[in-house]
Amino acid sequence: MKTSIIGNVGILDLRNSTEKSIQQIKSIGNVGIAIVSTSTLPLLHQLPLGNLGMVIEIKEGYQLYTETLEINQAFLETLDPSLRALTADEVVIAYDVEAELLKEKIEDIEYCGDVSVPHHLYGAVQSVMTSGGGKMKTYDQDAEKPIHKKGVFKLTPSFLESLKKPTTLNVKGILQVDERVTEDQLVHVKELQVKGVIELREHMVAHLSPLISQSSSAQMTVIPDDYTVIDRALRMKEKQLQSWKQKKLYTEHPLYMNALKRDTIERSISNIHSSSFIVTSSESEDLLYEIVDTLDTEILAIDEPYLVVEKNELWDETAFLNLQEAVAVIVVNGGELTFAENVTADMIRERIDTIYHFGTLIAPKEIQLTIKQKLEINEGKLQSEKEEGTGNVGVLKL
Repeated sequence: MKTSIIGNVGILDLRNSTEKSIQQIKSIGNVGIAIVSTSTLPLLHQLPLGNLGMVIEIKEGYQLYTETLEINQAFLETLDPSLRALTADEVVIAYDVEAELLKEKIEDIEYCGDVSVPHHLYGAVQSVMTSGGGKMKTYDQDAEKPIHKKGVFKLTPSFLESLKKPTTLNVKGILQVDERVTEDQLVHVKELQVKGVIELREHMVAHLSPLISQSSSAQMTVIPDDYTVIDRALRMKEKQLQSWKQKKLYTEHPLYMNALKRDTIERSISNIHSSSFIVTSSESEDLLYEIVDTLDTEILAIDEPYLVVEKNELWDETAFLNLQEAVAVIVVNGGELTFAENVTADMIRERIDTIYHFGTLIAPKEIQLTIKQKLEINEGKLQSEKEEGTGNVGVLKL
């Protein structure tokens, strides 16, 4: 049975794949580049993929580079035999490279990403490189080398001030622009090449947009200027809000506000922009609908005791016997609740009042109908067995 679920993949490497190596794949999200050989191309059509940006058939005897390839004089001198390669990322040709050695040591490079080339080597590089969808651009000797960052990188005023010349920034992952960054400080950025997400305040959009490279594949998350960012799940208490006056909140995480009185919320919070859910009391439910900015925000009005499943939990017969009264259950996005084989339909009827479902529920088929009857919100998955899941992947070899 196919059980592996994989998120979005930057580079899918199928050069050495077989029927056996892909048989457990249930689904793969969107794929930027799929790299295949002549013999493995048919396997690509057997995989349940989302959107596919590009398919490249690698030639026999070619090496694959999935990270930035920097070609300098020392690198060329070590090559024996000459290099035949496919590059899925950026290629940087150093200024010290000699044109004759370049022609001698590079047989062919097929490039799918950008290539940075010194002006005086442009002709020599063109003679040994073939475009596979990438772009070639030149730079001067006095120009600063591009800076590469991976994961989460915060663009701060101090970082920008440390740059001596206008510099290209290459970010793979999440680029967070500090709200203190000014338009004047951005003159230190020559170009932004981002593959991933850019998080920035609203007032920065006009200043940053002209710097973003056309080859970037970035999603922009714009945070309104006058909103306070809540960067984690938050259980709010009366004392926390004593000094708040008509605050505006921005979050991608759950907010638990059921302990707050209605007049406290009314006095301290004017707007909430949330892509997650908010727990409140039935007394304040109508007020929350008035202050949320988007209809996508789920408002959960819960007055009875509730349990939150944030990670992986297994509930068996003993767990149900330990529940003193019926509870509401919230399974968050990314949470996983497994019901053991010894859990009966009667246990669920008696001990679970309501289920707000955003994650994964795993249960024997015999009790799944009873579980469905308890679902107040059903935005997650209900399945009979655990599936092997993987989040987003930069490079995936199958």
